[in-house]
This record gives sequence, C-alpha cells and structure tokens, in this order.
Amino acid sequence: MISEDDEDSTEKVEFGLADVKDAAKISVNIGYGLVPLVDESKADNLVPKVTRLRKEISKALGFIVPGVRIRDDLNLEGSQYQIKIGQKIVADDLIYADKKLAIAGDSTNLELSGLKVKEPAFGVDAYWIDKELQADAEAKGYVIVEPEDVLTTHLNQIINSYASDLLGQEEVQELLDNLKVSYPNLVDTVVPKVMPLNQVTSVMKCILEEGVPISDLRLILESLSSMNIQKMDSDDIAERIRPKLVPLLIQKLSEIQGYYSVNYIFS
Repeated sequence: MISEDDEDSTEKVEFGLADVKDAAKISVNIGYGLVPLVDESKADNLVPKVTRLRKEISKALGFIVPGVRIRDDLNLEGSQYQIKIGQKIVADDLIYADKKLAIAGDSTNLELSGLKVKEPAFGVDAYWIDKELQADAEAKGYVIVEPEDVLTTHLNQIINSYASDLLGQEEVQELLDNLKVSYPNLVDTVVPKVMPLNQVTSVMKCILEEGVPISDLRLILESLSSMNIQKMDSDDIAERIRPKLVPLLIQKLSEIQGYYSVNYIFS
C-alpha cells in the first residue's frame, strides 16, 4: 500500500496495486455518451448481450473465455469505445447511442441522409441514421443494426482474433481437471509424462492462433500420446494435430454464422 500527501491538505490518500493495474483480460471502455447502452432498466442492454456472446464463443472455442469488464472512461470522447486485451488497446471506434447503423445490402447503392462510416468489425459501408429514418433505409435495402449490436459484433471479432492470448496455464489446467473426471488415465499419461503443462498450453495456443477450436481436448491428448515429440517445437506439434480438428473448425464457423443470422445480418 502506498500513501501520498496532498500538497494542499494533510489528508493522506492511500491506493494499492488495484488502483494502478487493471487485471481484466478483456475490457470495454465506453465514453459518457454510451452509458445509456448499459442502462439496467433496459431488459436487453449491452451487458446481457455481452454475456450471451461470451457463452457462445466459449462453446465454440472450447475454453471458458474470461469475463468482459465494461466501464465508462471520461478520457474518451462521448461516442468512443475501446476494446482492450489485457493492457493493450486492440480496437478503437465510434458508435452513437441515439442512432442506428444502416448497412447496405449487396444490391443497394442508394445513399442515405446520415453519417457515412465504415462498420467497425468488417469495414463495410454504412450510415449512422436517426431512428425515425429506419423505415426509409429498410425500404432502400439497408439492414438496420442497434448500436449495442455493432459493439458486440466487433467484440466477437476481437475475442476470436485474440483467443490464443486469452488462454493460459490456469485455463488449460481447468480443462485437464475436467477431462480427468472421465478420462483419468489419458490425462495422467500425457501430462506431465509426455509433455509438461506449459508446453501443452503452448501447443493449444498455436492451434487457436490458426482459428481452430480446442474443444475436443480428448482428441488432442490422444494425438499427443501417440506422437514422438522429441526435436519438435510447439508449432510443429500443433501442425500435426490441426488436421484432426478440422471438423471442429467447420462446426465453429457454422455456429458463428448462426449467431450472425440472429444478431447481425450480412447478405
């Protein structure tokens, strides 16, 4: 604990590591103008949407994605948001709580009255329009998206892109402990006899870096148990295992498409 003396007062202000270091693995900081998006009086505000998204991604990737911390940040512009993975800002954009995003369909080339932008997640042309213009935009072939869904879709893209950064030894150990309930001999045979926990974690991170889920941990461990891993690094091992996991990748893509078909429609 550190103490400071205020120059104009004898009062001591105490603070600790929690005040100077943010331990959240995933965080979304929002400007003051976006605070209405987390209004608890709205049944389907940003918070439950992010919770549902986290559950869907966890199921698709094969490990429990860390919780997402959402907080307001007075250092940001009113309509600005930032997504951070650990301490690193990986996304920074603007959305408007009092407007809706109109995204052009494939056959739409008509312009709208509004703020023309690039949609944050995929970079397609779009307009931020006033709510009363929604019917006109839909008649012209535009898909209308709520601002919280724009942010949630961007967050989905970021979490999937940085999945390997979110997986650590603690998460892998939790997965192994869960698998050990059903397959104790397999887990004991592989970890740590064939490969220590840190290397298993490294291999799984390599698999995730290629966008392949690790949900079939039993198959991964069975593959490791039958391999001669001497003189092989984590990338080489992951490369040998990855083809066996292709069906999981196809399933993941199907689940993600299903998520978008409900929440974010692209023709």
